[in-house]
Amino acid sequence: MARLKRISSSSPGSSSKVEPSTHEGYVSAILKASKKGNRRGNVIFLSDTLVAKECDSNFTESETLRFIAARTSIPVPRVIFTLAHNAKNYVIMERIDGQTLNEAWNSLSPPSRSKILGQVKAVVEEMRELVPEDPRAVCSVNGGPLFDSRLPNCDPKKGFGPFKSVQEFHTWLHSGTPSAEQSAGNNSGGAKGSERVVFTHGDVNPLNILVKGDEVVGFIDWEFAGWYPYYWEYTATYRSNSVKAAWLWEAFEQTEVVGHFPKELETERERVRMWGEM
Repeated sequence: MARLKRISSSSPGSSSKVEPSTHEGYVSAILKASKKGNRRGNVIFLSDTLVAKECDSNFTESETLRFIAARTSIPVPRVIFTLAHNAKNYVIMERIDGQTLNEAWNSLSPPSRSKILGQVKAVVEEMRELVPEDPRAVCSVNGGPLFDSRLPNCDPKKGFGPFKSVQEFHTWLHSGTPSAEQSAGNNSGGAKGSERVVFTHGDVNPLNILVKGDEVVGFIDWEFAGWYPYYWEYTATYRSNSVKAAWLWEAFEQTEVVGHFPKELETERERVRMWGEM
């Protein structure tokens, strides 16, 4: 399988200003950038080359980024520093120079679109090749809780899990109902191997894929990532794109970028109809 080449995040136009290197320096930079309005959601833009992102108390996203950087060729932001300040936690990371796929898509030629889709597919396949410490557990990269704000029973502070098995995860996902195991799809004719636990980004959408021309130069926003059933990337990608970026979901479906698990997707749609989604 082709591996993506890592591309430096520093652009010729990047600021040459000396960046902060201490806890106090980063806190000062975060406060100044926030005051100037250099913020989008939980991401604060500190400079041309650095961003700060609010994260959970376990710094799970920073651990995920380090794990992916060490074990794969997937281009991800380099973690620079982690810190806690005023009951909030931050990971300081490099700012990758590139356009979001959402910004670039309409200007891309059909061959360039196909090339990018192939690279995204290679990223997903490379993640799925990673070997978990516990092949049965559904958990974060470090064996702890997961987080996905789209799931209505996800605690906004504590997340959910970890789970000892896919079966236990399915029972939780379906709100612990007596019929959960059956409705979750255990042995219900889903795709072969669809419940094997693999590493999953969890939010593959056009705002989280950075490109330069027809090259993928960054995968960002790993806060939903962890060890999930094989099919989860597919159903999570549907949730991320089916309404706000239907064009990407259609392109993914045509080329099976994240696989194809129709039975599992129908189960997920039924869960949303019954229990809702954030």
